[in-house]
Amino acid sequence: MSEFNGNPYLSPRPYPPAATELEGAEPALDQPWYGIGFLRAIDRFWRKALVFRGRASRGEFWWASLFQYLLTAAVDLAAWGVDIMVWHAGDGDGPASTWSSVLLTLVLVLPGLSVSVRRLHDENLSGWWSLLPLAFMIGSLGSWGGSLFAGSAQDALVGVLTGLLLGLAYLMSSVVLFILPSNPAGVRFDGPFIHARGESSGRDGASGRDGASGNVGDR
Repeated sequence: MSEFNGNPYLSPRPYPPAATELEGAEPALDQPWYGIGFLRAIDRFWRKALVFRGRASRGEFWWASLFQYLLTAAVDLAAWGVDIMVWHAGDGDGPASTWSSVLLTLVLVLPGLSVSVRRLHDENLSGWWSLLPLAFMIGSLGSWGGSLFAGSAQDALVGVLTGLLLGLAYLMSSVVLFILPSNPAGVRFDGPFIHARGESSGRDGASGRDGASGNVGDR
């Protein structure tokens, strides 16, 4: 791993890199981790669940996305089995499926949103862009719902086609927005906590990580 933490898009920074970066170890929690693995990304996904400042690498975002999909599939499968065995819901659509879906959404919504915002920051984009896929999804659902109550077949067809187009826009924006390469100008989103330290990102690896975890509001 290079002194820029394995990120080929970063230019030299105005301060020396942290000792952890030079040794190829884990970067401080307040910095993006380029080349991160699945388990480390999941660890950061939970530890930075409420952190909207700073940046996240592509690996941090996409490994976290995969984890959310796998967790959702596992919970849905387990709830489906409970509905069949306990509630005798032949189609698996019972209270267990309903409540597990609601609870899982509540658990994942903030960590998922925060890692999305940090990923956009790493691309030097405002975190508000994360609302674009949501707007397309709401529009798609609204168009599909409107087609069900359309007064004519033509209006229903327009609603269905509009829903399909907006659904496609949702899928495309969900990928394109978060797959862009890192932009060194994104350091502007790191906040005063990083910029205030002129010598390194943590005087030693442990203190850098501990300091980051205790100063969520500064990132």
